[in-house]
Amino acid sequence: MSFEPRLIEVHLTPAGLRTDTVSSLLNTMSVPAQELSAKSTTPDNILLPATVKVSSSPEYAQRLIVHVARSFLTSPILIGLITEVDDIKQPPFTPFTFERRVKHFESGSIISSARNGALIAEADNWTAASLWQPPGFTGGMDAPRYHNPPPLLKEFITKAAAVRAKYLGPEFRERYWHLSYLARDPSKISKGAVSAVMRPFLQRAEEDGVPAWLISVDLHAVQVYEHYGFRVCEKIIIGQGVARPDGWPEEGGEGFAVWAMVFDQHLG
Repeated sequence: MSFEPRLIEVHLTPAGLRTDTVSSLLNTMSVPAQELSAKSTTPDNILLPATVKVSSSPEYAQRLIVHVARSFLTSPILIGLITEVDDIKQPPFTPFTFERRVKHFESGSIISSARNGALIAEADNWTAASLWQPPGFTGGMDAPRYHNPPPLLKEFITKAAAVRAKYLGPEFRERYWHLSYLARDPSKISKGAVSAVMRPFLQRAEEDGVPAWLISVDLHAVQVYEHYGFRVCEKIIIGQGVARPDGWPEEGGEGFAVWAMVFDQHLG
């Protein structure tokens, strides 16, 4: 699928970003962040940048990959998944190179999600960026690494899906906004950049009457998400018996944690 970039202004009203119209909303949308957050019940004490741009283009997907690769340096799940693929048995003396991290994310869900209409939002010239999959989205699992996933990745996918089904229940099994990635450029300072790529979509979940869902791979990030109204549903342990808490391989290791979180306070 190819995209022809064009810039329009879109308001996230209840009819604005329906799943069946995401593809037709084209490549790039310029959205006034202040207006988008006006009705939201999420935190409103943070100054937002003037605009947040949203796209499903291949260019945005590649920019997000680079952005995520720069932001995720020591995430246990990143370490676990790369060491599994590269057959690394003990920690190296230096962290994985930037190029190796890019390669990891290029084989994942970012490109396939964007190709199938997921929304990549960036604020303040990529100070912060996020990837959101709208309700009913099913296009993120056709990436190469998911065709025959290695054990740790398969365990993560299976456990995450089970926990999601447990807490969303039949009513919202396929009706939820999924925050797949959130990354911030540590070299840039911009108040409100993270809010700009979070709050419009949380407002949209409120207006749609559906939850938002994510898996946090970092305990510090859990606190960030809690600030926006998410709550921890369950702590999930991956790699018990084969990995350390930091993600590196260890026979008999206790495994590493990820946290399933839901945004649902508006549902009563």
